[in-house]
Amino acid sequence: MVEKIIPTDEFSAFYSEVELPTVKFLPQIYVCEAGLTVDVRSATKDDMPRLYSIMKHVTDTGQGYGLDEFPTYNAFRAMTADVYMVVVEELSSNKVRL
Repeated sequence: MVEKIIPTDEFSAFYSEVELPTVKFLPQIYVCEAGLTVDVRSATKDDMPRLYSIMKHVTDTGQGYGLDEFPTYNAFRAMTADVYMVVVEELSSNKVRL
């Protein structure tokens, strides 16, 4: 995996230089039919630990992804470095929803 090819410290130095892709028309605020107001925005590097935690949870509970898809945090960062990712955040509570 990524850690076997690139040591963690070297990977972190490389990753710090990477710019994540952003969706041109975001951020946007939407009001859902039920009245919930959400902010939809491009994910940032600060979001990555929480997003990995969510992916790991659905893997561990058998709700989606397989362990081989995102085996470690560095592998997750490497595999998503050039992928458009968005975050949907409920404005009233600042809870992230996917």
